[in-house]
Amino acid sequence: MDKPIITIVGAGKVGSALALLLAKKGYRVSGIASKSISSARRVAEQLGVTATDQPATVTPSADIVFITTPDRVIAQVAAEIEANGGFKPGQVVFHTSGAHAAEEVGVARRSGALAASLHPLQSFADVQMAMENLPGSYFALEGDPEAMPLAEAIVRDLDGKSFRIEARDKALYHAAASIASNYLVALMHLATGLYSRFGLSREEAFKALSPLVRGTVRNIEQ
Repeated sequence: MDKPIITIVGAGKVGSALALLLAKKGYRVSGIASKSISSARRVAEQLGVTATDQPATVTPSADIVFITTPDRVIAQVAAEIEANGGFKPGQVVFHTSGAHAAEEVGVARRSGALAASLHPLQSFADVQMAMENLPGSYFALEGDPEAMPLAEAIVRDLDGKSFRIEARDKALYHAAASIASNYLVALMHLATGLYSRFGLSREEAFKALSPLVRGTVRNIEQ
């Protein structure tokens, strides 16, 4: 059975990684859209597809639209696509924000599309790291019930695991993820800075502290 056709709107780390990974799994990519045309071209050239800074020119040919822009502009981008006739009945429109509910792309429902969020519970330093880290990660799914089976299938194809949450729980979900990830970054920054007080560079301090951190994580897992 043929895989769905996808379009990516927002060629950042997550969007680029999703396009490249899902293409390897047999999903057909109709195009890559991004505010930065150079970012869109970097991914599109690898896949041999169209790159554009006008999302509504490529979204109509897709079964699935991923809006992977920064959180602050998800709703704005979705509204612009809808206003330009870029959504269609039967499509599923996903965003990948951990903080926002599916309603951020709810405007797509006016065109008969479904709205959902598919958030990878993972952090990414760059596109290559995103491609390496996504497989095996957990994904939080939320949105229109009819979109959930497709979301779960996408996660399986990414070799991930999924769980569903309610829109009202997105803030709590995102807060917990930030504590586990962002706070660790802040703590490592603080700790490596303290080691400079007795002469170690931040790089040397990081190398010294990293085995301790990895050991602690293993202990927590046990």
